[in-house]
Amino acid sequence: MVPKTLALLAERYREPPTARITEAELSASLERNLDATALHDLALAIARAYQDNVVSYEAADDIMNDLWSMFLDRMPEIWAPFYDIYCAFDAGEWHRRADATDDPVAEFTDPMIAEILLRHPCDNTLDRLK
Repeated sequence: MVPKTLALLAERYREPPTARITEAELSASLERNLDATALHDLALAIARAYQDNVVSYEAADDIMNDLWSMFLDRMPEIWAPFYDIYCAFDAGEWHRRADATDDPVAEFTDPMIAEILLRHPCDNTLDRLK
């Protein structure tokens, strides 16, 4: 089951940037303070949902881009796993070959997400999300 916060993020990513989820809405949905720990938990949940094919690459990438400014506003001392997950989705955004015959998501994002989730098991992370 997808926690309501992750479902809300996945639903709202299609909206124009001005209509996407706000920090206040995100905090209310999580029913907790939106601190760096909450954002790390969200990033892990997004990575797991992507790996499990619950959300698409496009949704996960857009959500992580939306959360990036919220993360930077908190300037946490510990950047992993959020930053690693952000970079993994960012790596899938552009082709390396001029003719765009490569698949940056399969070549870069997928293995990076798999490796991150091995280093940061998130079995109980979803339990902490609402």
